[in-house]
Amino acid sequence: MYRRRTFPKATQSKPVKRITPDSLASTGTEHGHQCALFCYIRQEAPHVLPSNIAASLNRLFAIPNGGERHAAVAGKMKAEGVKAGVLDTFLPVPLGDACGLFLEMKAPGKLKNTSSEQDDWIACLRENYAVYVCDHWADAAATLLTYLTGTVYNRLTLPRRIYPS
Repeated sequence: MYRRRTFPKATQSKPVKRITPDSLASTGTEHGHQCALFCYIRQEAPHVLPSNIAASLNRLFAIPNGGERHAAVAGKMKAEGVKAGVLDTFLPVPLGDACGLFLEMKAPGKLKNTSSEQDDWIACLRENYAVYVCDHWADAAATLLTYLTGTVYNRLTLPRRIYPS
């Protein structure tokens, strides 16, 4: 014989907290702003941008080269070829004279704080790639859209999705 399962009575559920780029960036960290950029690309861009631009943005990927790690993991990553100073994200979409676009994210207010290794990579990459350093996710998104469309965007003109209350 089997027992009949019983379920607790439904209680009034709490409203689900919507994860938005702004909520992720509210931490004020480089990590939070980079997560916010990818959240914008996944959640908002498909609704507010032409499909070809949104599809190109989906090619953007992060390069796992920084952060604090256990020594064993850091050793494995170094053995795999991770290099100090490589920029945070790359968009492999060639346009004009650029073979693609590299973005380095910084925490808000830390725009000028690139390391000497990053400065070396930036100088080298600028020969063939578009390279930008941004300290806010919306500036990074606007930079990507400007690169892909040729139209100048900024934090205020960035197409945004209106979420229902």
